[in-house]
Amino acid sequence: MVIGGMNVGCVASYFGGKNILITGSTGFLGKVLVEKILRVQPGVRKLFLLVRATNDESARHRIQTEIPGDMVVNSMMVAMAAHTEEKVQTVYHLTSSVSNPTSYTTLQESGHRYFKDNPPRGENGEPIRLNNMRFFSTVVRLRAYIVIKYKFPLEVLHLVNVLLCGLFSRRYNELNGKYRLAMHLIELYAPYTLFKGRFDDMNLEKLRKAMESNRDGGEYCFDFDLRRIDWDDYFYRVHFPGVLKYLA
Repeated sequence: MVIGGMNVGCVASYFGGKNILITGSTGFLGKVLVEKILRVQPGVRKLFLLVRATNDESARHRIQTEIPGDMVVNSMMVAMAAHTEEKVQTVYHLTSSVSNPTSYTTLQESGHRYFKDNPPRGENGEPIRLNNMRFFSTVVRLRAYIVIKYKFPLEVLHLVNVLLCGLFSRRYNELNGKYRLAMHLIELYAPYTLFKGRFDDMNLEKLRKAMESNRDGGEYCFDFDLRRIDWDDYFYRVHFPGVLKYLA
């Protein structure tokens, strides 16, 4: 079925009997893509996985863990099927910044609710009381807050340390090192955390509408409608538990 120049048809059947080469197959999206293809189309002929490893055992170990599919891979597979006979390259931005944006306020409220319901505990087993997270709209405001809250007391400690002939040198050096690290991280991540850009997702929206109009059930098996994401639910049930389990 051709809609707007995109051959959608049945996405799952497109991969039947195909030989597919996947590069970066041990990365996150590579594993997601492999898992998704095997799940929706067991009739795929062969999957060739390009793996960088020191030996056969290491290569098998790197690809043995499967990861559940997500919207990124769904859109990739639909795009592959839609443009299989075209030579023109089409760029897709899979982004929610236009269709379903979220905010730090949502992140803050979800986080506060999660840790209130699942409080971390100290060494004695008692729940740790958490304060509300504070967000800043500009780096200037964040710097000003840190200077008043932390830098001034640190300078007072430095003065006291000098007057007492280095009695608090170890403590001062420890706190000053943490302060410098925090300021370095602020400068490093500010362009990303305060980025206000919006990406054009018109091509993705056309692809999604073509899927829906095709009515072959693919819109359910290959869902990539970002408007369906409930950010509060995602942060609460997925993001925070995942960060604590795998990164904390």
